Amino acid sequence: MIAQDIWQYVNDFCAPYAPLEMDGLAGEGESVSVQAGRGSPARQQYLDGAATGTFPFEIRAKSRSRKKANQWLQDVVDHFKVNPEIRLTHQLMFRAEPVVTPYLLERGEGGGYIYTAQFLVTYDERMIKPNGK
Repeated sequence: MIAQDIWQYVNDFCAPYAPLEMDGLAGEGESVSVQAGRGSPARQQYLDGAATGTFPFEIRAKSRSRKKANQWLQDVVDHFKVNPEIRLTHQLMFRAEPVVTPYLLERGEGGGYIYTAQFLVTYDERMIKPNGK
């Protein structure tokens, strides 16, 4: 669930320059993707239904322009630095900390460049009862 929430947040608030994919870049043209990072997610479930955890993820950007892909990723890193705690709903708050700043991962097929940045999300999901308590 947290992966989908991160995807939605990036799509809504980080102005991707190309369609945002989940778990991999599109084969042709410019593309941006949110995908699981190296490492294992950790989740602690509590008796009241609340949960906390961590989730490593990467954002990748592919473009024929090295500058465009790199700058957009740097803007995303800066966004998360300026907004350290993000409330998605009244039940879910997360923090996305940059672990590795944007770097050139590889040169894609057809001459495009693929840049990536790595983040660690720490999230807190409180189960609010319908009466507000």
